[in-house]
This record gives sequence, structure tokens and C-alpha cells, in this order.
Amino acid sequence: MTPALSPDLMPIAKLLDRSRPQVVVVVGTGVAINATGRAHASWLGLLKHGIRHLVQKQFQAEGGKKLEASLEAAFSPFNLQSALQHANLVEQALNTPDEQAFAQWLESAFADFKARKEEKAKAPLQVLRDLHEAGALLLTTNYDSLLSEITGVPPVTWEEHADFHRVITRQKAGILHIHGHWQRPSSIVLGRSSYDRVVADADLQQLFRTLWLDWSWIYVGCGDGVDDPNLGCLLEWSKGWGDSGLPDFFLARDDKAREIAARSSKPSNLQVIGYTSHDELPDVLRSVTPTARCWPFVPVD
Repeated sequence: MTPALSPDLMPIAKLLDRSRPQVVVVVGTGVAINATGRAHASWLGLLKHGIRHLVQKQFQAEGGKKLEASLEAAFSPFNLQSALQHANLVEQALNTPDEQAFAQWLESAFADFKARKEEKAKAPLQVLRDLHEAGALLLTTNYDSLLSEITGVPPVTWEEHADFHRVITRQKAGILHIHGHWQRPSSIVLGRSSYDRVVADADLQQLFRTLWLDWSWIYVGCGDGVDDPNLGCLLEWSKGWGDSGLPDFFLARDDKAREIAARSSKPSNLQVIGYTSHDELPDVLRSVTPTARCWPFVPVD
């Protein structure tokens, strides 16, 4: 049964109920963490996974412990610049002695990265699939294949400019991975230097800005993800448009929602909507999801 629609969700439902909804759902690590229960679904957890991998391959155990302790300090309390610097150290070490070593680590982290079988774990992914089938774009900061596996459409990374453009113009089905996908190691955005590379990609940033201007964005499971240098750069640029921007929505648990809403740096077009617990998210998304349409990708015999 479809849950009752609350007044603050009505604008989202109206956007999605159009025949060609101009809606992007931004999927953060919170969705992957809840779906898999894996610690390395988070940025910090993945960096720790990388350190443990390095200890197995080349690091001395004591050096790994010191690096992990220093990394923990950068995340508690969270300091973005320090976290980026530590992530850069881990990323550089994982690329030693060559890029093949980095690819092997990614495979060890994500080749068997699957959603748990419990219905509660799969529910958010299933609702995201329904939103995709109703015409919304799915864009993620995650490196995994969870969204491709649930929707049956391929990942498209920020490096693939032409295909990225085809997806946002509805010429191609794809999951947009703005920080890379594990099967394309060169696309992975993990530390400061790789973040600098994606921010400096003028063509990608132009596509990104076009997507922001023409579509409404719904952030799901993003937490502090909007602070990263890539999304953060876009949101800082977006402030220049003032109140003329299309409405965007940030869905989060009540405590995080209050924190985001209170930020002076919050873009004026961003509306924050809270819910009581992570278990409630599938019902929230289901309440705004129209009956799945067969448009825009219909196999024809």
C-alpha cells in the first residue's frame, strides 16, 4: 500500500508525476551502507579497507596502524581538508607500484559487494529502481554496482563525457557515477589529487552545471557528501542564481536535516526534509513515486 503523502513531499511528487520528469536522484553512501552492511561502503571505511590491503601487500603493520589512527583523527571531528590529504596518501600508496595494483584493490573491495537478502536492506534500492523506471535519473557518488544491478542499466562515469551527455539528454540509459566506478579505475575520485582532477575537468563541470540548471535534484543518503570538493563546488556556483534555481530537496534523518537546514551556506533553492529513522526512507521515497512507466526505454519486437 502506498503511504500517505505528507505536505512537504507534495512538490517532489508533482515533479515526478510529469510525463518527462526533470528529476535527478543523487544517491550517497548512506544507501550503500544500509543495503550492504559493509563498513567500506563509506568513504572512511573504504580508506581503512585500503590501509588493511596495503598492510597485506607492502606496508608494515605498525605503519598501517599509525596511518589508520591519523585517518581516524581527521574524521573525528570531521575536517574535510585533513581527510582529503589523508585520502590522498592512501590513494597514492594503493597506486604503487603501478595502476594495476590499484585495480586489484578495487576488485577486492567491490567484486562481491552485494545488497543483503533481507527485505529491509533491499527496499531502498528497489524504490530507487522504481524512480528510475518512472523517468528520474540516478546519479551517485558511490563506486559500487548496486544501482546498475537493481536497474539493469550500465554505469557511466564522469570520464565518459559523450555517454554522460547521452544519459542526461535521454539518448542512453545509465547510472551516472560522478566519482567513478570500480571497474574503471582511472575514474575513481578518492583523495585530493583525484578530486582536483574532476573539478578541473571543464567539460564535465559544464555538463554538471547544465544538469543543475535544467533538473531538480533530490539528495538521498548523502549525509556530509554535499561538502566534498566536487558537489561543494557546484553548490557554491549555484548560489549565483539566487532564488531562480529549480527546487532541490535534501532527504535526511531528522538530526542531519536540522543541521543542513541551519547552515548559512545552504543554497536558497535547497529544501530540507527530515524523517525519523533510516528504516523510514523507503516509505518516504515510495510515497512520491508514481506508477512505474515503461517510458523512456521500451524494448520493441
